[in-house]
Amino acid sequence: MFSRRIVLFFFFILLIGGLLFWGLPEGPWREGDPSETKIGAKAQQNELGIEPEKEHPYGKPIPEKTRLWWENDPDFQSLCLRHQATVRRGAFQTTLPDPLPGEEHNVQLAASIIAGKVVNPGEVFSTNRAIGPRTTERNFQKGPAYYGSQVIQTVGGGICKIASTLYNVAILADLEIVERWPHSMLVPYVPPGQ
Repeated sequence: MFSRRIVLFFFFILLIGGLLFWGLPEGPWREGDPSETKIGAKAQQNELGIEPEKEHPYGKPIPEKTRLWWENDPDFQSLCLRHQATVRRGAFQTTLPDPLPGEEHNVQLAASIIAGKVVNPGEVFSTNRAIGPRTTERNFQKGPAYYGSQVIQTVGGGICKIASTLYNVAILADLEIVERWPHSMLVPYVPPGQ
């Protein structure tokens, strides 16, 4: 029906654009009240000995119908038309409402590395292979990572949000998952099992 290349290209553009857009630190797109995520992030901050902010920027509930960033973006629409990616098979969004030190930077850096990646028919996409080594020489910072039942600081920590988002989009788009490495504990930005 649809070329797998077109579907995967569209999928990656949505993912990367969403991660770059929703990961920005301020603006009207950061409104809403993701209370479960806030609770999880605060628990992680407490474990790491980080003092959370007293005032939180979220004052309003999440609207029932949220406008998606790509709906009226002329550059994105032009790119989709050029690659004949006119049908969206799946979309999923994660947010970073209370990013821990290094986390937001690492997510944005990793997202920029894989932005525009096209997966051809028959190819297998590996998040780890596409992003490459997480080193300070490649500008990754220390960020939170799960190690067993602990939250530790490690170079590149936090980019699991990209893998989780990709996994959920792939599931919603009915793409085959050939390998998955789930978190060792629940994460605050996706439901259990996702």
